[in-house]
Amino acid sequence: MKDFVENYCSGSLEFEPGTKFNYSNSGYFLLGAVLEQVSGSSYEQLLKDRIFTPLEMNDSGYAHSETVIPHRAAGYERSGDVLENARFYDMSIPFAAGAMYSTVGDLLLWDQALYGERLLPANLRDLLFKPNLENYGFGWGILVPKPGSPYAGETVLMHSGAIFGFQSVIQRIPKRQELIVLLDNTDSQKLLEIALEIRRALSENR
Repeated sequence: MKDFVENYCSGSLEFEPGTKFNYSNSGYFLLGAVLEQVSGSSYEQLLKDRIFTPLEMNDSGYAHSETVIPHRAAGYERSGDVLENARFYDMSIPFAAGAMYSTVGDLLLWDQALYGERLLPANLRDLLFKPNLENYGFGWGILVPKPGSPYAGETVLMHSGAIFGFQSVIQRIPKRQELIVLLDNTDSQKLLEIALEIRRALSENR
């Protein structure tokens, strides 16, 4: 941890803060380190105390490769048209940039809590979804679909992620309190297309 922080924080800036946007997993790693420094607790414990336990997200946690978790999904990667076991990767390595497991049901609990103040007071919660550079909030991409697209003109809050053998997409449509969660244990790279078609189906059948 210390070596990573010292290495990542050394050298020149890529650009002046506030002038450009560049997504960085390493930046989220640093945020986790800051949380541990300020709180005096481990990032894993913070997740338990502040999110998982209060919301009863009993099927979510910080990943450890040695821990046996019933029904944990195995990851797969494609070699041509053939699926193979994903390359081994200790999922605790990404730290605050990943290292979590969850379920669709638990993520629904988290989504619903974000409409109230169980996790954050309203003024801080709303900052999560305030567009900044490149329409990125505090951990959320903010999409406003163009005319002719499902939910044109409405706000869609979203994020995606991928690591060896796994990928995910979450999309929230707060005006309608609708949620799309896609969790895939392959590297098919089709989730954004699937999410778009789900939004289309929802909008056409309303």
